[in-house]
Amino acid sequence: MVRIFCAQPANVIAQGMSTCPEPVYGFAHDVGSLSQGVRSMIRFWKNLPFVDGNVRHELDASLEAGGGVLQLLQAWVHREFCNPGHNLRLHHEDYYIHGPRRGTDERWFASCMAAQNTHKIDHEGLSFVLSPNGRRFLLSDAVQEQGELLVGKAMWDAFKKWYVYSKFFDNEGALPWHAHMRDADAAKVGQLGKPESYYFSPHYNQQRAREPITFMGLRPGTTKEQVRRSLELWGQGGDDIRHLSQGYLMQPGTGWLMPPAIGHAPAGWCTFEPQCPSDTFQMYQARTSDGWLDRDSLLFKDIPDNRRGDFDHMVDLLDWEGNLDPDFARKFYLPPVVDTKRSGHGITRKWVVYGTIGGKEHFSASETTVEPGCQFVIQEPGASGVVFVTGRGTIAKHRVHVSTLMRFYEVVNDEFFISAKAAAEGVRVVNDGESDLVFLQYSGPNTWGSEMPRAGS
Repeated sequence: MVRIFCAQPANVIAQGMSTCPEPVYGFAHDVGSLSQGVRSMIRFWKNLPFVDGNVRHELDASLEAGGGVLQLLQAWVHREFCNPGHNLRLHHEDYYIHGPRRGTDERWFASCMAAQNTHKIDHEGLSFVLSPNGRRFLLSDAVQEQGELLVGKAMWDAFKKWYVYSKFFDNEGALPWHAHMRDADAAKVGQLGKPESYYFSPHYNQQRAREPITFMGLRPGTTKEQVRRSLELWGQGGDDIRHLSQGYLMQPGTGWLMPPAIGHAPAGWCTFEPQCPSDTFQMYQARTSDGWLDRDSLLFKDIPDNRRGDFDHMVDLLDWEGNLDPDFARKFYLPPVVDTKRSGHGITRKWVVYGTIGGKEHFSASETTVEPGCQFVIQEPGASGVVFVTGRGTIAKHRVHVSTLMRFYEVVNDEFFISAKAAAEGVRVVNDGESDLVFLQYSGPNTWGSEMPRAGS
């Protein structure tokens, strides 16, 4: 049995908890051995037994061993329309593990949604839970098994699923100008609309992006005829729709909200992106620094068969009032806001994604820094996904150690899912290392209400 004890923290924050937690079980970061004597020297998870379907036994064991917190395995996602930016801390030999033009650009967090790529890969985009018995099972199956306990009664009653996910999206250059559907349009092809958000983490953007400008919306005065004309020339070396858009210089440590049906071409930074559980989009730009895009699979992605090739339909999919809004930047730009209620000596918690879209709270995110020798208790009104970006320590009964270089199927101790039940009771994070322990955390719809800052304020 591997027993890892945390050091007695010098400073204590939140709830007045001043004692060292019970022994912590998990992966020892130096040898990669699984705790509780079940299995030793596990380093790669690809060949671990997969429990498909009835996961109740493994889920109960995982919740018990982890103090209500589940350890997740990396969910890598490839894209065929862009090249990786090599900021995901993935080994250089593994970025093209699926072959040429299928580079790994994304890592999804606490995801219950499969990626929708032309090249299909089993379970791509879906998060696996690592059980203390040396097995793996899907977080989506766990939610279906114990939905109210994991995601909370309000979300389960409303959606019957974990209705959010997040990702790192790391592209070498700027992405094509594209838009995500609104709910009504997405429903016509059996999908969900997609509001999303961006946060440019300083920990994953060490160097200035080659293309640091994001184009968003359309210049005031742009007409539907101009957009239609750019689509008619799609792939012919003619108009680039970005000529009709507006560019904004991105800055690490800041973020944006992005409503559905707003055209945008994100800069070549690595972004942390809480968003609704949908992978729908249409690419309105034919060529980027990564090369030409495929018209049928990308311009008309998620378009009903009877509307494919219909440029008027593509123009009408855009939110014209929103795209032409001269006040767009003020409404949706997100500078970080310190959460003074949950910050204190040795603890800094910042809101990095906040506010509403269309009057609705779809998601939110925070960045928390725990200084050496300190601890922080996460006590919140809902479930959340967590990824640690630097440092080492513990979360609940799990060991945390952030890797700066990892293999595609390597077991790493940096990603977790905090169940709604555990969040209500309190989850302790301890920094027993010599440098800051920093984590990004995101929540789903209607979690914070008035406690969350207003975007644009």
